[in-house]
Amino acid sequence: MKNLALIAMSSNTSKACGEQLRHLIGERVNITQYSLRSEPLPVNFHADLIVFLSQEASAFASDLQLQPGCPSIIARRSINYHEAQLLLKIPAGTDVLLVNDVAASTTTTIALLQTIGIDHINYYPYCPQMDS
Repeated sequence: MKNLALIAMSSNTSKACGEQLRHLIGERVNITQYSLRSEPLPVNFHADLIVFLSQEASAFASDLQLQPGCPSIIARRSINYHEAQLLLKIPAGTDVLLVNDVAASTTTTIALLQTIGIDHINYYPYCPQMDS
């Protein structure tokens, strides 16, 4: 069985993405999740592919000695357009707190939502690194 390592900044992101992938591909691939903020990566882990769940996770892990020769990719998040339809029901001018695990993902998500036409609400980005 192939081994996939998901590496995120936060445990919530790694858990959510792991669950989504398991829902899509079932038990055909062994998926292991890692959070760079919650726990140190194991010194020796085996993966056939490493998936960084953000550019920040990839940059943070660049100093670590990960599995030599193992291919890695940086996942690009996208909007679930079926669920995005619910955002259109929010009254115009409503203040919305958009929470994500890292600042860049938060602002990217807002820009993507505005690009697809969900620009009638006021977005306020938030991530754990931001002050309240």
